[in-house]
Amino acid sequence: MVRNELRRTIRSGELVVGLLTRATHGPERWSLSFGLTRPDDEDFEWCGEAESEDEAFDAFEACWSQWCAWAGLTPLAPLQRGARR
Repeated sequence: MVRNELRRTIRSGELVVGLLTRATHGPERWSLSFGLTRPDDEDFEWCGEAESEDEAFDAFEACWSQWCAWAGLTPLAPLQRGARR
């Protein structure tokens, strides 16, 4: 199956912190990538794949929580999916 490319930014307030991207060929797959400085920790998952947009967003939320703990920050608002790009 061939699909149009679809990308969604992930924001915390006005700050873009990551990106979800849908695969254009084959079964529906979504990739997620973290867009800020990453800790030097081999257990930190800053990118990955999921079978749906919701699963990719949930995986990114887990990454975001881990990053905030590493950075010593408390999120002020929940993550939001940005407009389609």
